[in-house]
Amino acid sequence: MLFLMATATGGVIIAAATSSLASNREIVSVLNFVGAEEKFIARQFEAHFLKVGIKAGIVGVGLAAIVFLCLPYLTEGVSSSVTSQAEIRRLVGAGTLDSYGYIVLLFVVIAVAAICKMTSRYGVRRILNQQNA
Repeated sequence: MLFLMATATGGVIIAAATSSLASNREIVSVLNFVGAEEKFIARQFEAHFLKVGIKAGIVGVGLAAIVFLCLPYLTEGVSSSVTSQAEIRRLVGAGTLDSYGYIVLLFVVIAVAAICKMTSRYGVRRILNQQNA
């Protein structure tokens, strides 16, 4: 599941990098014309998508933390019968995280940022190589 999510994130970042390069084609052309290397151009896009990845990771982790904080109250409010609550607990589990779980959520931000950085680097350099070939 995590592999599929990471792959989908990478695909979205590459599509966003392609779109961003296409919309900034004139600027990239001018930078190439004045002698900017592909590494410089790729680093600028990489830095941008790293910032976007960090922001997205923080928002995602914040929402996940809110869900885990509210989940025990939501499962109690669904049904008042003991058997229904037991069934929900079997399905969802306790619905809480300990302090270690919240620390692991922070590593999700790092993972999302790393995926954004690596895929934008790969995607932008591949696109620039195709344009200059």
